[in-house]
Amino acid sequence: MANIQIPIDFNGQPVVLCDVGSNWTTVLVPGVVHVADSGALLKTPQSISDIATRLFDQPEGYGRVIIARVASLNSLTITTDAVLYLYGRKGSDAWQLLENRAGAIAATMVTAATDVDDATNDYTTVNITSNTWDTQGCDVFFFGVQTKNDSGGDDSDAFVQCKFIQ
Repeated sequence: MANIQIPIDFNGQPVVLCDVGSNWTTVLVPGVVHVADSGALLKTPQSISDIATRLFDQPEGYGRVIIARVASLNSLTITTDAVLYLYGRKGSDAWQLLENRAGAIAATMVTAATDVDDATNDYTTVNITSNTWDTQGCDVFFFGVQTKNDSGGDDSDAFVQCKFIQ
């Protein structure tokens, strides 16, 4: 018979683990991931002209980990994958650049044959280290685009989604 280990808190009480996740939410609307931001992005994220349209909040009560994916028309063959930066802040604090779980500030959203197809779009598979970020106590976020998603065709329908998980 296998032994089952139950987590115990610092008072010796059993802990019930639960998984809480939000729904996928579009955080970069079509057209934004098709254009790379200027090189000043890293140092002065507040200078991005459309920053107000990119802001997204952590839903109340949802996890402290963000995962992201890119969606593009399934009729396109992506030749250059989007590379994103994630910024966060608490309230009106200064923006901070968040490292992903791989310890990098840039996250390549890799397209592959395994991407899920919903008959309209292909959705990149979330890499559990490079497409995953801890919120680091922040509650407001936005993605910057270092390298645009490119197929050599019309990529203006591509968009970025994220969700919060525990």
